[in-house]
Amino acid sequence: MLFFNFIFVICKTMKTFEVYEKYPSTKKSFADVEKIIDIIKNNIQVEETFFYNIHISIYEIFVNAIYHGNKLDASKFVDFYAYVEDDILTIRITDQGEGFELAEVPCPLAIDNKIRDSGRGIFVTHHYAESLRYEKTHRGFCSILTFHLEKEKTD
Repeated sequence: MLFFNFIFVICKTMKTFEVYEKYPSTKKSFADVEKIIDIIKNNIQVEETFFYNIHISIYEIFVNAIYHGNKLDASKFVDFYAYVEDDILTIRITDQGEGFELAEVPCPLAIDNKIRDSGRGIFVTHHYAESLRYEKTHRGFCSILTFHLEKEKTD
């Protein structure tokens, strides 16, 4: 019996899905990332409305990495890594920028910011994702999104 429990623990922590891609910091990459979003959609079983939240979150953070992190510098890249482990979808989007202080990002709900054409991506993603955190790495600045899939699975 102990042998089977040990195997179960090993299997439980294995990644059931993972995908990696590297994108140049160009506007063309905005369309290209849609392909990897489709791959994710085809490999997880969740309700359509929940996947819409995932899709919007990925896209917003990806666009921020290219625009704000790498400043549309085509010589810089954005690494996109997604995996599912223990029914948690984790997405790591890493740019080659210096990063930012979350406290310095203007609140999109402030009166002066409501008519701006940008500035809502982080706010929306914080609402949709189970967690959104940031870390400075040796490669740049990484945004890490997580979504718990277990409670959102389709029947």
